Amino acid sequence: MIATEAKSSIQTKSKLHMPLTAVRVLWTRLRTAAASFEQKYLDLLFDQALDLWAGGDTRHRQQVMVSAQSNSDLTPEERVLNRGLYISVGALVMSVAGNLFLPPLRLLSLAGLLYNSRFIYMKAYQDLIQHRHVSIDVLTALLNTAYLGGGLWFWGSLAQMSFFFSFRLRTVIEDRFVQDMTAAFSLQNQLVWQWIDGQAVQVSLEAIQVNDVVVVQAGEVIPVDGVVKEGNGLVDQQVLTGEARPVEKVAGDDVRAMTLVLSGRLFVAVTQTGQETTVAHIGRMLQESKDQRNSQQLQTFILTERLVLPVLAGSALSLPWFGPLRAAALVDVHPQRHLVNLGLLSNISFLLYATQNQILIKDGRSLEIVGQVDTLIFDKTGTLTQPQPQVTNVHLCAECDTADLLRYAAAAEQYQSHPIARALLAEAAVANLDLPEVADAAYRVGFGITVQIDGHLVHVGSARFMEQEEVAIPAPIRRVQEVCRAAGHSLVFVALDRRLYGAIELQIQARDEAAEVISALRRQGQIRHVVLISGDQTSPTAAVARELGIDEYVAEALPSDKAALIARLQASGRTVCFVGDGINDAVALKQADLSVSLYGATTAATQTAHVVLMHNDLRQLLSLFKLADEYTENQRQLMATVLVPSMVGAFGIFFLGFGLPQMTFLDLVQSSVGPFIAMRPWLRYRRLLQSSAQLPNLSSSRFVK
Repeated sequence: MIATEAKSSIQTKSKLHMPLTAVRVLWTRLRTAAASFEQKYLDLLFDQALDLWAGGDTRHRQQVMVSAQSNSDLTPEERVLNRGLYISVGALVMSVAGNLFLPPLRLLSLAGLLYNSRFIYMKAYQDLIQHRHVSIDVLTALLNTAYLGGGLWFWGSLAQMSFFFSFRLRTVIEDRFVQDMTAAFSLQNQLVWQWIDGQAVQVSLEAIQVNDVVVVQAGEVIPVDGVVKEGNGLVDQQVLTGEARPVEKVAGDDVRAMTLVLSGRLFVAVTQTGQETTVAHIGRMLQESKDQRNSQQLQTFILTERLVLPVLAGSALSLPWFGPLRAAALVDVHPQRHLVNLGLLSNISFLLYATQNQILIKDGRSLEIVGQVDTLIFDKTGTLTQPQPQVTNVHLCAECDTADLLRYAAAAEQYQSHPIARALLAEAAVANLDLPEVADAAYRVGFGITVQIDGHLVHVGSARFMEQEEVAIPAPIRRVQEVCRAAGHSLVFVALDRRLYGAIELQIQARDEAAEVISALRRQGQIRHVVLISGDQTSPTAAVARELGIDEYVAEALPSDKAALIARLQASGRTVCFVGDGINDAVALKQADLSVSLYGATTAATQTAHVVLMHNDLRQLLSLFKLADEYTENQRQLMATVLVPSMVGAFGIFFLGFGLPQMTFLDLVQSSVGPFIAMRPWLRYRRLLQSSAQLPNLSSSRFVK
C-alpha cells in the first residue's frame, strides 16, 4: 500500500513537473529571442539614432551600421539604460493604443512601467537604506509611485523615457570623449626604446607586445605597465599614487605607465601594452571630469541637495489641500536631476568639442578656471621660442676635437626629448656621427645629465651644473660665456672625466606667432600680467622679453623657483596660468591654477598639464580663452533652462492647479531643450563636418567659432 501511494505520488509530481519544465524552457527561449532581437535590431537603430543626433562624423556612423554592438560591448549600466528606454517607448505606445483603440493594451503599458520601476526603486533603496541619505533618487521613486498609483501610465511612460534617454545620451557622449582622448594621447607617445638583441631600437608604441622589454632612461616617462627586468632608478609616482618622494626601483619591482624616471635606467618587461595603459589613464581622467564639477555646478549641487528634504516636507504638508497627485507634482519641482545631468553633459560636450579641434582639456574645472586667469607665465625655451634651437658654434678646450665633443654631448642626450637634446642630436645627424651606448644615466632636473660613455664619465649641462660637479671652467671658455650672454645665446658645457672638454653654442628665436598672441591676450582685457621665466641666463631671457613686449621676466630660474614664483602670485590673489613644455616645468605646471603644454613637449609636461595644445601653435591659446567664454555663457543658459521651468511649475501648482501631467510636460521641455544647449558647440561642429564632408586632421584642422 505504501509503495503504491509513493509510486502514485511520484507520478503526480512528474506530471506537474513536465508542464513547469516546458514553461521554463519556453521562458528561456523567449528571453533569448528577445535579447537577440534587442541586440540585432533595437541596439542598432538606437545607436544610429543617437549617432545622427550626436555622433558627429560619417566614418563613425558607417562603423555603427556595419557592426551592431553586442551585449559584451555594453556595460551592465548601459544595457539597463537601453532596455529601460525600449520598454518605456513600448509602454508609451501601448498606453496611447489602449486609450484610443483597445483599453486592455493599457495593462501592457502598466507592465512596462513596473519593469522599469525596478531600476528606479533600486537606486532609491541604495541611497535611503544603505547610505541613509534622502537624495533626488528618493524623490524620483516617489514620483514614479504617484504615476503608477494615480493611473497616469501615459505620463509615467513619458517620464521614464526622458529619464533613461538623458542618462544614456550622457554615456554616449562620454564614450566619444574617451575615444577621441585616447586617440589624441596615443599621438603623443608614438615612439619608445625597445631592447632587441642587445641594443635599444626606437619603435612605435603600438608595436610593443606583452613580454617585450623597453628601455626607459632618466628624464623619460614609463610608457607601459611592467616589471623591472634589469637596472635601477628613482621613479616619481606622484601622478598615480600622490607620493611626493621618489621610489627606488630595482629588478623585480612593478612599475606603472605615466610615472617618471628621475635617474638611472630601467629595462622593463611589459605586462600591459601602451594602448591598454593609455585607455586606463584616459578612463581615470574621464572619471575625474565627471566627479570634479566646476565651482558653480558644485555650489548648485550642494544647494539643491539641501532642498531635497524641504521639498519633501512641503509636499507632505500640502497633501491635505492639494491631494496626492498635486502634492507629488510639487516633488517634481526639484531641479537637481536636470542640473546634474545637463551640467555633466555640457562638461563632456565642451571637452569633446575641444578635443576634436586638437585642444586637449583634461577636466571640466579647467574650462572654468580659464575664464578666471589674470596672470600668464610663459616658460621661454620651446614655449615662446622655436621648439628647437640651432647649434651655431662649438668652442673647444685645448687638445679637443669638435666631432668628439658633439659625439659625447649627443650620446648623453640621445634618449631625452627636450629641445636642447633635439638640437644636439640634429647636429650630430648632420655630421653623420655614430653615437655610442650610454650607461648609468642620472638626469638632474634643470641642471644636466651624467652618463658613462666608453669608460669615461661625461657631464653635459649648464655652467651651474659644472660648478656643482666641481668641473673647472677655463678662462677662455669663461670669456666665450660672457660674449654669448651678451648676445643672448646659450652654452651647453661638456666635461670628460671631470675636465671641461668644451661648450656648444645654441641660438634660439622667438616663435613667429608669439608676439601676436601676447598682444591679442592683452587686448582681451582679462590678462593683466604677463611674465617670462627661464632657467637660461639673463641676457637671452631679456632679449626675448624685449622682442615680445613682455615687461616682467625672471632668468636663471630653477624648477623650484618657477613653482615658488607661481605660489607667491597666487598668495597675492592672482589666478595663474603657466605655459611650459619641459621636464623641468613639471613642478610649475602642477603648482599653477591652470597649466598648458604644447604638443611635442616632453611627456612629463603633457601628462602634468591641464591643457595640451595639439597643433604646437600658441594661437590655440586664443581659441582656448574663447572656448572658456562660450562655456561660461553655456552654463548660465543651462541654469535658466532648468530653473525657469521649475519656477513656472511651482507657480502653476500653487495658483493654476498644475498636477503631474503639466509637470511631466515641463520635464520634457527641460529634457529636450537642455541637451541642445549643453551640446551646442558639438552640434555646431557636427554640422560643419556634414557640410564639409571630411574629417579634420592634425595638419589642417583649426578651432572653429
